[in-house]
Amino acid sequence: MPSGADRRHARRMQRTDWVHKTANVLNKLPKSKQRQAKAKLRYIWMAGGRKEAEKTMDAFASAYEAKYPSAVACLTKDRDGHGFQAGDGCIKNLAQTEGQ
Repeated sequence: MPSGADRRHARRMQRTDWVHKTANVLNKLPKSKQRQAKAKLRYIWMAGGRKEAEKTMDAFASAYEAKYPSAVACLTKDRDGHGFQAGDGCIKNLAQTEGQ
């Protein structure tokens, strides 16, 4: 079982990964859309669990896919087949540490 320090470090790294992921997605949007998109992205990484995060990500994709497919691709590129591994936008690992 991981120590408390290990879990805190893992959560800190996951937040850092989401900071980078958020910045990368926002860079693919026009400035006029970034504030609203940032708030929506925050709901993904602050989700109560994987199912909630997936649902929120789907809503983001639906809202932005038509006009900004590169932003959605940036957000979802690690989603399929990798399960959000550490360093790739860590929903899987975030959901795992929530239960510990």
